[in-house]
Amino acid sequence: MSVWLRPKSLCRLVKVSRPPSMLPAPARQTEYGDSAHAKNFATTVAFSGLNACMQMMGADGLKQEFPLARHLAAAKMEHYLDGTIEIQMW
Repeated sequence: MSVWLRPKSLCRLVKVSRPPSMLPAPARQTEYGDSAHAKNFATTVAFSGLNACMQMMGADGLKQEFPLARHLAAAKMEHYLDGTIEIQMW
């Protein structure tokens, strides 16, 4: 089983070419919903991918030689940084 993480491709989900004040009214209403969906997707995929890597490495994944435990903790903190992802979705 192999796990591939591509964080750069996840960061390109939402791209706004105009400032929110120049967007039409319906687009302004859904702009923050799109960013909430992007945050939910990116953090969920990052956490599940890192979790799979930790499972494959077993106890070695907790060693300080490998940054997986630190990245896993950072991905979990990202869930709650701007509010929980479940609240932002509604």
